[in-house]
Amino acid sequence: MAYRQEEESDKLLKTLMESLPVIARVSCGPAAVTDKQGRRIRTCDSNGKIIFPDDAVLDVAQLAGETGKPQLGHSQIVDGAEVWAVPFGNYVLAACNADFILRNNVLFDSLKEALPMISRVVGGEAVLFDNHGRRLYSVDYDGKTNEAFIGKISAAAQKAMATGKPFIGDSLSVMGATAVRIPINRWLGIGLNNEQSIKYKRKLYSEVQKYQSAKYTFDDIIGSSQVMSNLKHTVRSISKSASSVLLMGETGTGKELFAQAIHNESDRRGQPFIAINCGAMPESLIESYLFGYVEGSFTGAKKTGAAGAFEQANGGTLFLDELGEMNLDLQKKLLRVLQERGVTRIGSQKLIPLDVRIVASTNRDLRAMIREKTFREDLYFRLSVMEFTLPPLRERREDIPDLIDFYIKYYNKILGLRVAGADDNFYQLAQRYNWPGNVRELQNYVEYAMNLAQPEDEYLRWELLPQRVKSRSYDDLLAGEPIRQPEGARAYREPERLLSAPAAGRKSPERTEAGPEEERLRVYRSSGEREADPADEDKDSRFLRNSLDQAERNTIIEALSKTGGSKKECAELLNISTTTLWRKMKRLGIVDEKRWK
Repeated sequence: MAYRQEEESDKLLKTLMESLPVIARVSCGPAAVTDKQGRRIRTCDSNGKIIFPDDAVLDVAQLAGETGKPQLGHSQIVDGAEVWAVPFGNYVLAACNADFILRNNVLFDSLKEALPMISRVVGGEAVLFDNHGRRLYSVDYDGKTNEAFIGKISAAAQKAMATGKPFIGDSLSVMGATAVRIPINRWLGIGLNNEQSIKYKRKLYSEVQKYQSAKYTFDDIIGSSQVMSNLKHTVRSISKSASSVLLMGETGTGKELFAQAIHNESDRRGQPFIAINCGAMPESLIESYLFGYVEGSFTGAKKTGAAGAFEQANGGTLFLDELGEMNLDLQKKLLRVLQERGVTRIGSQKLIPLDVRIVASTNRDLRAMIREKTFREDLYFRLSVMEFTLPPLRERREDIPDLIDFYIKYYNKILGLRVAGADDNFYQLAQRYNWPGNVRELQNYVEYAMNLAQPEDEYLRWELLPQRVKSRSYDDLLAGEPIRQPEGARAYREPERLLSAPAAGRKSPERTEAGPEEERLRVYRSSGEREADPADEDKDSRFLRNSLDQAERNTIIEALSKTGGSKKECAELLNISTTTLWRKMKRLGIVDEKRWK
């Protein structure tokens, strides 16, 4: 009897050991046969390779042998791995999922490393969760770790892990956003949402809507030079037309001002004015904002759909800023809208009739782009029915003083200052600078000077200008380079003349007669001089001031010579008052009653 039992025991042992490779592969980890005391008899890894036994005791196997019942425990080698043991007569069969856990950990680490990139691509949060739907790791749209909800269980993630299928639903945090839960394996899943992308779209839309009105008219466009006067007159005359207008010009020349002025001068002024910056808006968004979309046309689309810029501008004007930045595919779709005089929303087949006037602008050479095959020639001819090129500021330098005065008044209100104008040298330096950024750059530099001005300053001094303006203008002055402007234009303007002759659409400030002391102080400030000892100035500043004064002195002497010494005719030639001329002559030492009449 004992012999038979021993024989059966040997057969059982042989069977258990033969089954080890299969059990190890199924369990995805080492499998072992032990005695009732938990001592290893044979061990096999998950690849089916037999590992030489070391008689080490497995605690779970020992407990199963002692109790005669199956046991479940945790691996002593790999954190998170599970070990099971089942008694079979005098032996115990044990296995664990250590290799699976190790591979799962590697997968987790890889996904964890990729999560910041994934979150930025989808435009929202990216999450890793376990088989229970519990958050393990979370990254916000900006790639930063979010620990606020670690350990929280998501019902959607639970459902995805239970079914083994992706679960797609609406975000609970942001209306209109989509959340996706995807099981990777039995133990790990990934969750994504586009909440931040939806927030950004709504913010962008609100910003676009915020400025959808035409505030400016032709009277608000500062510029009394011949070139600007002619341009404003011509553009104003065609404003009532329904034809498309193309505005060309460098950055900062005022293309949007002209677009708004055209709208307000037209019969459409009571209708919408919609502006779209084709260069600032992402390519993925601009099509939906231009043409609109219907429900379900793309992930995150509103259930009600949305009207695009063309529909919003129906009956009014659509301003396409930075047209040259539009890609060829979008150009083709835009051309179709213009040809059909109607728009089809994304995801729809229905053509919506339109009555929209197009005003487009660009700072790029569209003709060159046509030659380079980056802009459609047929679209160009559609949009350039009325084409105008806005002059850069360097080609209308005589408008610079008016612009300076305008921005001085503007920043007076913002900064709480009472600056009346600028000194002569401020205007001269500004007129000698080429202004690559045009009016926008001039505005920035006036703001710069206003921030440096003291509360008691009556005039902006040339020293307050940025160094790049002073240095470039100063180099031109030393080289004797004249200011390139139309015949008869003045090289500079006096503060009092600037204040008494404002640009169109602006009111001049009220002036009072100054007393002798006030007049002396004003003259000093307007000429760039100070009451303080000049010795406290640095060498470069004194050198520049003296050079400017000398240039001004030579100009006045030359004008006096041309007019036979007549101060009245000289003042008319220089386009300043006789009083101002006499004051300058005294300051510059050109006082000779016998010589000058």
